[in-house]
Amino acid sequence: MKLTANKLIVSISVGVLCIVVFMSFKDDIYRIVNKDIDVAKVMKNVGPAIVMVHSGNGIGSGFIVHPSGYIVTNSHVMIENSATVKLSNGSTVKADLINFNDDKDIAILKTQSGGNYGYIPLGDSAKCQQGDPVLVAGSPMALQSTVTKG
Repeated sequence: MKLTANKLIVSISVGVLCIVVFMSFKDDIYRIVNKDIDVAKVMKNVGPAIVMVHSGNGIGSGFIVHPSGYIVTNSHVMIENSATVKLSNGSTVKADLINFNDDKDIAILKTQSGGNYGYIPLGDSAKCQQGDPVLVAGSPMALQSTVTKG
């Protein structure tokens, strides 16, 4: 493509316009792009509810959603009707499969020991929108307590 004087002026004009728009909203754009999330603070609050689930040869992440020991995990993790659950403090408890949905890849477990567990209350997905900042925490590939911000 041959760059003519007209194309160069249009390119420069568009470039300048983009720079002007960016400079006018740079603080807002910075906040939107960086969405300041204090990962350490969030993990301090939710970390105790994140668990590692072992069921037969299946292994995966889960999280406690009720202080009495209800756990959400993926159904593909549940090879058997029970699991050993490793808590964030390193201790283990037995849990039974309560229900699952293979189409949604979700399973609900209940610890056998009951207890007063740290938990993550379920939120309202209607309050979320595409582009909201997220933290993903879990135990992928048996790496306990990993977290990703995005």
